[in-house]
Amino acid sequence: LLVTREYFAAMMLGLIEFWSEDAFAPWLRSSARVLTLPLGLALTLMGDSIRKAAWLTARHAFTHKIKLQRRDHHALVTHGIYSWCRHPGYFGWLLWSVGTQVLLSNPLCSALFALVGWRFFSDRIPFEEYYLYDMFGEQFIRYKAQTPTRIPFIP
Repeated sequence: LLVTREYFAAMMLGLIEFWSEDAFAPWLRSSARVLTLPLGLALTLMGDSIRKAAWLTARHAFTHKIKLQRRDHHALVTHGIYSWCRHPGYFGWLLWSVGTQVLLSNPLCSALFALVGWRFFSDRIPFEEYYLYDMFGEQFIRYKAQTPTRIPFIP
């Protein structure tokens, strides 16, 4: 199941912030809307597009579960969006999730989603890359050296 308890709680927190600001400080939202609406829309669409491009490029290799062993059909995907970004699914999701909160003019959840998302990926990416190195060796080392994650402070 892709909608976890944590994901549901985060989205509910975003809605609570939105409704609270709307009820108690509507002037904040209306003045911020000029900036947050186009920025949030751009981040959300860009993140979703990057994630979908990752899925279309990797096909069966795009999963939510980290593979711990190499299978016969397993290949390191390095073309398409993967030639620009080492983990485009993660990068796209991070942009999309923060973008949803910017779009809603939620300053607290924008920061919280960025921090929690970054923290999750700062743990997950090294874990996943340990197994990618184990499966693909020098091929992965070369790919990693020339392709950034695009996620700030995660090399």
